[in-house]
Amino acid sequence: MMKKETVKMKMREIVELSFFVPSLKEAVLTSIEEHAKRSAFLFGRLAGVHYQMFSENIKETERIAAAV
Repeated sequence: MMKKETVKMKMREIVELSFFVPSLKEAVLTSIEEHAKRSAFLFGRLAGVHYQMFSENIKETERIAAAV
């Protein structure tokens, strides 16, 4: 199963590429960090495992886990 840190890093990467308002970007990045302190991102990691099992496109696994 993919690691918690991998999911968190992918979430941060998506935010960095997708948010253009600095204050909003910083708020979302802070929220990710705070959530990571209390969560192991198990549901997202499980979604990643299922995606790997049932999809031929393994490259998207981290993005799927981060999105969930």
